Amino acid sequence: MPNQKGLSAIAVILVLILLLALGGGGYFYYKQKQEKALPPQTTFDYINLNEDVSVFLFQRIPRLYTRVLQLNGELTIIAAELERIGELENEYPSGKRIVQAERAVWVKLQKSLLASVQSTEKNIESYYVAYMVNRETGKELINGSIEELLSRIDEVLETSKKETRRLKVVKDQTVLEKLKALF
Repeated sequence: MPNQKGLSAIAVILVLILLLALGGGGYFYYKQKQEKALPPQTTFDYINLNEDVSVFLFQRIPRLYTRVLQLNGELTIIAAELERIGELENEYPSGKRIVQAERAVWVKLQKSLLASVQSTEKNIESYYVAYMVNRETGKELINGSIEELLSRIDEVLETSKKETRRLKVVKDQTVLEKLKALF
């Protein structure tokens, strides 16, 4: 009989371990799925969207969310360049004419991007409101005009990237950095 009690105790322990493992796996699955539903970025420096709209954009129109991230990134690069140019102008006043010519290029590009951002914000908000009021109407509105909006944004981004490409420093990565980037 003592042998049978020992086997019963072992069976109970194994069942408890199995239940704990299943519970842990279920929790991990739930957390992973929950993280996929949330966008990596909900606030932007140059784009005025509230968090609910950002989440909607990420979940319902991911291609547009990607373009919004790109617009914000380009504007960030331009702002940094304008700041750098301003510091050069202050440090070397004799080169003011050169700096002003370069500043004009960046300011013009920044204005173009900001105009695109304003138009995009209005479209995104109308998509969000239409979808929240009536899902079918919202889907129709999105499907009917999204391609045109994306192509307009792509044109502006392409123009901007031609200029900002030269600012982006291409850093040679070590093997370890490449492995880290993969994982």
